[in-house]
Amino acid sequence: MNAKGIRTLAIEVLDSEDGISEKSYSVLRDLLNETDNKDIVKLVEATDGRFYLGEDDAEDLRNT
Repeated sequence: MNAKGIRTLAIEVLDSEDGISEKSYSVLRDLLNETDNKDIVKLVEATDGRFYLGEDDAEDLRNT
């Protein structure tokens, strides 16, 4: 999968009310950093061990 594909996947996976687990986010974060998608990493929020993007942030990232 190329960097754009990883970016699209990350946005869709993180744009969830339930978010993803810390273990899953750790793997995804490494992929995002390796593919120069650090803007996504900067916007990720965490609550109760779940990692996600806010709705507005996810939409803004889709449009970049």
